[in-house]
Amino acid sequence: MDAPKPLKRSKELVQLSRDHHEGLLLCWKIKTGMSKNIDINRIIKYICYFYDEDLSQHFEIEEQYLFPVLPQNNELRVKAEKQHIDLQDLIKTFKTNKNILPQTLIDFSTLLTEHIRFEERELFPFIEKTVEPEKLKAVSDLLNSPFKNKELNWSDNFWINK
Repeated sequence: MDAPKPLKRSKELVQLSRDHHEGLLLCWKIKTGMSKNIDINRIIKYICYFYDEDLSQHFEIEEQYLFPVLPQNNELRVKAEKQHIDLQDLIKTFKTNKNILPQTLIDFSTLLTEHIRFEERELFPFIEKTVEPEKLKAVSDLLNSPFKNKELNWSDNFWINK
């Protein structure tokens, strides 16, 4: 059986793919923390911090600049927008409820992973194939302008230390 080939991303969408890598790393940190029986509140604090400092900006950029290259009723766009709403609802739950069940963290991690895989394997390739190169280039300039190469400043590395 042949190994799956790595996905080749157009230069216009490469920064979003790099962000997706950071999102998958968040999911790994959640799973690792849970496997080490880390206090769930420590993990939730990190998820909320990551959302506020990184993921919310990523969602906003996709919603403002990328998704509008597709018609509003495009099924891939609708699915991506729905996943954003579902993930944001879970973040609201983390921020407002004190008694979060471990399953809710697993649900968040699973949904974020599925969302990233969907965008990388279906949405982005569709956009790369169907959107005119000039339009994708124009969107690319907007997509990449708000990105900042900032380091997240988080000291509680629960995924490394107990």
